[in-house]
Formats: sequence, structure tokens, C-alpha cells
Amino acid sequence: WDVRPDILVTSKGVAGGYFPLGVVAARHEDVELVRVRLGDFNHGGTFSHHAVGAAAALATLEIVRREALVDNADRMGRLLGRRLRERLGENHNVGDIRGRGLFWALELVQDRAGKTPFPAAERVAGRVGERAFASGLIIYTSQGCADGLNGDLVMVGPPLIIDDSQVELLVDMLGLAVEEALGAPQAALPG
Repeated sequence: WDVRPDILVTSKGVAGGYFPLGVVAARHEDVELVRVRLGDFNHGGTFSHHAVGAAAALATLEIVRREALVDNADRMGRLLGRRLRERLGENHNVGDIRGRGLFWALELVQDRAGKTPFPAAERVAGRVGERAFASGLIIYTSQGCADGLNGDLVMVGPPLIIDDSQVELLVDMLGLAVEEALGAPQAALPG
């Protein structure tokens, strides 16, 4: 994305899920500036500097580099977005398809033209999630996205190792789940 942050804060996946680890990374010149002005750059804590966590993180970073997973996420993310738009972009109940990299979402609405949210009582995202799960696809579901109560969203976040055929399968399974939960596919209204 051509971003060069001054400070990067991350956790969770940085050790590949094998060890709970969080990381704060800063540019050397910024660390030195703080050290010179304050006399120290204390960044420790009770569980800091853990050798196993550091080893897990280094191994994870090496795998990410060696297997070109960032490049794969870029390629597969573009494919995923394109295929989601092709498969569901004209569906009357899909208000928006948005995402970046390998994290994409579908906004589910009563009508595409007005983007009227479904009432919370209809559990639309939950129903789509249940249909997807029954077919073997795990998705994220969210409700209250329109006004804190109403408005449904379903999201996919496949692993960085996904390939073309798996993207196609994911899109087909998600498309079927949406259609089964909301009825037969409908073309968007003109306008």
C-alpha cells in the first residue's frame, strides 16, 4: 500500500497462532530520539522478551516471505473481489461488496436500490452463516451495521495460502448460501 508507518502495532497472527504475541515496532531513529530525550526506551513487561514467542514470530515471518504469502494475498484478494462482484453483484439483496486483500464483506439489504436494511428480527446474516456452515464454509456474520440494531453483513477472510480453485469454491458456496437464505437470485432493479 506504499505506507511507511512510524510505529507498527500488531499481534495475533504474528506468531502464526502458535504463541500469544504482540509486537510494537518503531524506526531506529525514533527509538533513539525517545532514548536520548528520556534516557531510556523501556518497552518491557511481565512477559516481554519471550524467546519462544520471538522464535515463533521469526519462523512465521520466514514462511510468509519464503512462500510469498503477501503477494498471494494480493493476487487472490483481487480475484476474490472480482469473482464476488461477478457472482453476487447483481443480486437484489446485496447492497455492497467491499474489501481489501483477502478480507471481503457483503452488505445484505432488502432492496439493492434503496439499500434498506433487513430488520434485526429476521437474522439474515445469521441465516446466511448457517447455510454457509452447513455446506462447509465458515464466514463471519455481523448485525446492526446500518443503525446499531438493523443491517446485516457477512464477511470472508480466507487464509493467505488460498489458491484460484479455492477462491472459486468459496465464491460459489457463499453465493449459494446467500441465495438459499434469501430466496432465488434476483436481478437488481434498474437505476
